[in-house]
Amino acid sequence: MIASPVNLTRGWHFCEFCPKPAKTVSPGRIRMLDPAARTLGNGEIRVASAAGIIYVAPLLVLHYVVAHGYLPPQEFIDAVIEWSAT
Repeated sequence: MIASPVNLTRGWHFCEFCPKPAKTVSPGRIRMLDPAARTLGNGEIRVASAAGIIYVAPLLVLHYVVAHGYLPPQEFIDAVIEWSAT
């Protein structure tokens, strides 16, 4: 599911709950951000329930759950569990 995101953007969304990433200098002397990959998102995931309802969440939803204790609606959780069982 996370390996096949949809509605991708041209840039990245940084997790607004995590500390801002540090700035580093590339070998070409270009200043750039150095965030942890798990704190970046650039799209959505979609999961369908057994009833055919499609739920949409940001690509960072797993990060929000693990790192910040976010609890998605039970219907979304059930659809994810149903999807992973197939």
